[in-house]
Parts: sequence; C-alpha cells; structure tokens
Amino acid sequence: MFDSGQSMVRDTGEGHGILQKSSCREDTKRGELFNTKYTTDTLKGIAISAVLINHYLNLNLSGDYSGFAYEWISIFFILSGYGLYHSFERLNFDRLTFRKLRLFYYQRFIRIFPLLWIAWFVQFLVTHGDISYWIPLGLHGNGHFWFIPALLQCYLLAPFLFWGIKKNLYLSLVLLSALLILANIIFMSGLVPHFIVKLAQFTESHWMNAYFLQIVFFTVGLLFPLFIPKRDSCTRNSNRIFHTAFFWILATFIIGIMLYLRYFLSRTSFTMLEFDVFPLFLMIFLCAHAIFHGIRNRLLEFLGRISYTIYLFHWSFYLLLRHIAGFRFNSTKELILCLILFPFFLYTSKRLEDFGSFIVSYSRSGAR
Repeated sequence: MFDSGQSMVRDTGEGHGILQKSSCREDTKRGELFNTKYTTDTLKGIAISAVLINHYLNLNLSGDYSGFAYEWISIFFILSGYGLYHSFERLNFDRLTFRKLRLFYYQRFIRIFPLLWIAWFVQFLVTHGDISYWIPLGLHGNGHFWFIPALLQCYLLAPFLFWGIKKNLYLSLVLLSALLILANIIFMSGLVPHFIVKLAQFTESHWMNAYFLQIVFFTVGLLFPLFIPKRDSCTRNSNRIFHTAFFWILATFIIGIMLYLRYFLSRTSFTMLEFDVFPLFLMIFLCAHAIFHGIRNRLLEFLGRISYTIYLFHWSFYLLLRHIAGFRFNSTKELILCLILFPFFLYTSKRLEDFGSFIVSYSRSGAR
C-alpha cells in the first residue's frame, strides 16, 4: 500500500537473443530480486480488491460478510516490512543514528498524514461529522481507518527491528516472540488495569483477536529478503505459466478455505480461531511464492500502485453513492451505478496518489 523506498529492479521489456541474455546478466549483476516492485504491486492489488469487495458487501448487502478484508490486509503488513528491509539496507540502517531515525520518521509522516487528513475531511463531510476526531492524529481509527495506527506502530519499531535482525537474527526473533507472547498473556489474563487494555484496543493494537499481531506479519516481511532466494530473470522466466497458475490456484484455495470455515462449519470458538489464523499462514506462503517467481498482473499492479488512496477514500465513495441515489440494501441499481462510476473513482485516486508522491518528493528535496 505504501511506497517504502524500495530499490528494486524494474522490468525493461521483452528481448531476444543477445539483448535478452545481456539483460539477464545485468539483472543478476545488480543482485536484486527481479521484478519485485511489479510483484508487490500485484499483491497489493489483490489485497485492496478484497477490501473493496468486502466493504461493499458489508455496506450494501444484508448478511454477515465481515472479517474477510481483515485477512487480506495482512498482505499490506508483510509487504511494508519487505519493502522497508531493502530501504534500510540501502541506507545502512544497521548503523543507526539519530539523523537516520529522524529522516525516516519524517518521510513516513509526509507519506501517510497529508492524504490521511484529506480522506478524513472528505468523510467528515460525507458523514456530517460522524467520524472520530482522533483519526488525523494517527492514534485511533474507527471503521477502515483502524489500519493506519496499526501500521504506524510497525513503522515506529521498524528501524529497531531491522537493526536487531542485522546484529543478531535469532536472538532478536526470540526476544520479540517472548515479548509479544508475554504481552498477550498479560492483556488477556487481566493482569493489567482495564483502562490499559482499553487503551491498547483504542489505539488499534488488537487485530485478529491478538495484540500486536500486525508487528508479527510486518517482521515476517522484514525476514523475506533473508530467506527467499534471489533468482535472476533468466531462471525466473522458466516455468512462468506453471508458477503463475499455482499462484492463482493458491489464492482461490485461500478464498475457499475462508468461505468454508466461515459458512459451512458450526461457529464455535475453535472454528473462528481457524478462520482467523489458518488463512494468514497461507497468505505468507502466497506472498513468498509470488515474490520468488515474479508473479505479475498488470491490472492488479495498477490497483496496487494506488492502493493507499483507494483504501483511504473508498468508504466515502460508497457512502456518497448511497446518499446521492438513496438506494436501500440489496439494490442492483446501486451496484450498476457503482460499477459505472468506479473508473472515475480510480482516476481520482490516481490523481490523489500523484499529489501524495509530489509532496514526498518535494519534502525529500527540502530535507537534503
């Protein structure tokens, strides 16, 4: 969802003969994952598509469709960690300094908050003020805005997680695991005052029935470059059809598993835990497979590039349609109108994303 400053190799097009072999050797020489930016954008496109569909169903159709978008949002946490690893490595964050920390947090602030403020103001107008005033501060987010403070917590820890991983990988993972397990035991057993538990929930530290779980998936993304082997473009082009087909079969399987656990098993605490946990592990494998084999889809790639603005503004878009047209639940006309106007929403999202990128570029030039 966010541009995390990845220094990735971009595809330069198809070639033949000597030119293609030269391109392959050049990609290998650079030592980067070939086409990773295209792949991560494709994965973001899948995640934001799931969010769009799930939230439309929640808002406009009768029935219980909640929870599905929560699962796919894990992809954003994973890819944020994955992208920041490359950014930190390029900027030598294994040697932390105050100046590097200040610059990192400043750039994250500029990337996230200006568009967040615009999105908050738009939804304030659409809902006639029925929206939390904590959202612009990034401390709390009702509705879909919960993701922002959850991700900000990952960014807050990101430089230190990277530093620990580079200094002593296994010790850092043991300490992080112990702290997260201990925190969940303390919060869930009532060993801390109730207001502290409420504060953790208010700041969106509670996701998928666990505390600070987003940090786990963010850390998984940080670890991807260490455990996913690098392959050059020549090797990656072999069996592309097979690996692409497997990717889509796995994505479809994940959806099927989620539907089965949600609607075809009796809703016990155990089956709901399976619904929360099992698909998340499959999504880690889905991301790893896509990155390793350079999976790409141009439409989803486009959606992934502007996924941040789509995420911020899609709820206002849905609400505005309902307010203007006055449709009720289960309206086919509203769905048709939404599909007709959706390209204009995407165009607006693209322009807003360009505006956000301009702010980031301008702030970076000023920071130098």
